[in-house]
Amino acid sequence: MGKYNFAVILLWGSLLLGCKDITTSSTMSDGPTNSTHVAVEQSVGNEISKELIDDLSTAIIQGNTKYINTFLKLNTNLNRLNSLGETPLTLAATLGELEMVKQFINSGAKVNFPNQFGRTPLHKSIIHFQNDESTEIVSFLLKNGADTEILDQNSATPVYYCLFNLSKPYFDSDVAMKSMKMLSELEVHGAKRSIGFKVPGLDKNRLINQIKVLLQGDIHSLSSNQVELIERIVDEAGES
Repeated sequence: MGKYNFAVILLWGSLLLGCKDITTSSTMSDGPTNSTHVAVEQSVGNEISKELIDDLSTAIIQGNTKYINTFLKLNTNLNRLNSLGETPLTLAATLGELEMVKQFINSGAKVNFPNQFGRTPLHKSIIHFQNDESTEIVSFLLKNGADTEILDQNSATPVYYCLFNLSKPYFDSDVAMKSMKMLSELEVHGAKRSIGFKVPGLDKNRLINQIKVLLQGDIHSLSSNQVELIERIVDEAGES
C-alpha cells in the first residue's frame, strides 16, 4: 500500500460507506517518527495513549510493518479507539489488510470489539467488500469467533450490509458473487438473513429489480448455489 494521508483515506472510506462512519481530523500525523518509536518503548507497562494509537493507525495506512511489529512487541492493548473512533483491527478490516487482521488478532485484539459506531471488524469488512481480500477477512473473522448478530448504531447486523451491497447502484455480477459468498459464510455461522430485511434504509425495490436484471443477463460467474440463494433473497425481499 502506498503512503497516503490518514485523514484523506478515512474520508474516502466515509464517502464509500454512504453513511457517517468516519470523519476527518487534522490531528493525525503524516507517519510515525523516530520520536514515536521512543514513545512506544516508554509505554511498556503503561496505559497506551491515544496519540500512540493514532500513530499505529497511520502506520497501518502506510503499511509500515516495521513500526507495527515494534508496537506489537511492546504493547498488548490493541482494544483502544484512535482519534477517529477506530481500533487497529477495525481499521485493518476497513482497508482489506488480511495479514494485519491476522496479526492483530493473534496479538490480542478482540474480534468483536467495535468502533465508536458499534461496528465490529466483521461489519467493516463487509461494508468495504470491494477490497481484494474482504471475503478472506470475513472467513477468518468468523473462524475466530466473530459474532454474526451484533448490532451497530443503526441496529444492523453484518447480514444487513451484505443485502445493502446488493442494492447499490453499481451492482453487477462481481458485487453479487462477493456478497453471496459473504452471506453464505455468515449463515453457516448462524446469521439470520431475515433480520437484514427489517433494518430501515434498505431499498428493497431496487435490490429486487437489480437482481432480476442480473438473473436475466450473464450470470456465468455465479455458482448454481449462489443463483439459488440470490433468487431466495428476491422472494424474501418481496415478502418483507
